[in-house]
Amino acid sequence: MREIKKNKIPTISVISANYNNGEFLDEFFLWLERSTVLPGEVIVVDDGSNDNSVQKLQSYQGILPLKCFFFNQNKGFSAALNYAVEKSSGKFLLRIDPDDLIHPDRIEKQFSFLQRNPEFDVIGSNAYYFHRKPPKSFFETNVPLHSAKIVALIENGEIPLLHSCLMGKREVFEKHPFKDSKYPLEDYQFYCDLVKSNVRLANMPELLTFVRIHPKSISSGICLERTRELFLTRDKSFGKKTSAMKIYLSYIHARMYRKFLMSESVIKWLWLFIAGILKPERIISRIVKR
Repeated sequence: MREIKKNKIPTISVISANYNNGEFLDEFFLWLERSTVLPGEVIVVDDGSNDNSVQKLQSYQGILPLKCFFFNQNKGFSAALNYAVEKSSGKFLLRIDPDDLIHPDRIEKQFSFLQRNPEFDVIGSNAYYFHRKPPKSFFETNVPLHSAKIVALIENGEIPLLHSCLMGKREVFEKHPFKDSKYPLEDYQFYCDLVKSNVRLANMPELLTFVRIHPKSISSGICLERTRELFLTRDKSFGKKTSAMKIYLSYIHARMYRKFLMSESVIKWLWLFIAGILKPERIISRIVKR
């Protein structure tokens, strides 16, 4: 069995929760192997997959510093991710989903940032969006870089950090476990908890993750009920009250933006235009440095 011989950073653990992503795991590990440095360990918790995920994961043990754990039944994203945190040993944890791809420079650059800036607890980055053929992307994110802006957006009911792009201090993940949600809101609930605890957040401008857009991705389920639940979480967290109109307009924006991301035809730019009309500040933010 071949073993990847490359410098490692022992204090970094990659954590990932997998459910039926077997078709993407070869690419996931291939891109991880391309990293300029490897993490000390890669923790993957399989959440009761019924595809070929288990066989795929077992085949990579001994090649990478990979530790796999397998649930007999599906317990949900939060349970799997919290178990990954529990089983990890690194001082810093790097989040990525197994249907996404890690840029070769990501581990080294995010670790270097946290070493140079110890006042920050959790950092994200920009990302490429792609459909089928990495690294060919069709769109790039433009996340806010500064802590004050990130906090303001979270308090406004937005998600200014991409969950699959995070690296942070392990104590943050231990103190703020992910919570079960009827809708895919684990990331927003997590960010609300961080803001309330004055956790220092930042984003790096570099594009350090390739985020795959496909029908099974966890964020594909955009519905009005999910938007209502998001703003209910926001209102409970920060003592605010959101109007029905704001909820509805935010839902339409999210739906149009998701249609843009999912589409592979020219019409996708129409969906982006409509999303931009509903939230023109997003267009301005792509022009003005954030």
